[in-house]
Amino acid sequence: MSQRNSEYVRQERDLYETPEYATGWLLPHIPAGIHRVWEPACGSGKMVRELHKAGYDVQGTDISSGADFFRCGCNVTNPTVQATITNPPYSHAQEFIEHALSMPVRVVCMLLSNDFDTANTRRHLFKDCPHFAKRLTLTKRIKWFDGPVFCAACHGTGTVAPAGLPMKCTSCKGKGVKRPSPSE
Repeated sequence: MSQRNSEYVRQERDLYETPEYATGWLLPHIPAGIHRVWEPACGSGKMVRELHKAGYDVQGTDISSGADFFRCGCNVTNPTVQATITNPPYSHAQEFIEHALSMPVRVVCMLLSNDFDTANTRRHLFKDCPHFAKRLTLTKRIKWFDGPVFCAACHGTGTVAPAGLPMKCTSCKGKGVKRPSPSE
């Protein structure tokens, strides 16, 4: 199944940072004996901070600061990394999983969409993968945005102009946003 069209403006490089509480849901499922973790798509470091608070020695890197996961190995600054834990960019999720599995780490944890493992083209990563141990299904929805989410149909203006005639955007009902910020 393909990614759903949410009608939201896509974030550059699929930068949807994992809220601290969502990382907290993952913590009880990290196997015992794991101490050194690499977060290769860390953005501003929300997952890194939460993992560190939980007692892990965490190395966070991100393409925005020049560290491309596909070009650097887990031994960039810490040759004893035991786990790769990340929320990969959706558009590169399969490549992230494949690359992480090719590295000498004991554990790979990826935050993925609920139906990511159901695609027949990904069987080698899940059903047919001897390293696949667990699927954790979240029962609460993750809130990916802190502020307003602008409408992709009108780019936040509230109007569209088919044939040059401005009219109220039907997608966001002229509000310009699909969801207001929590304070509104």
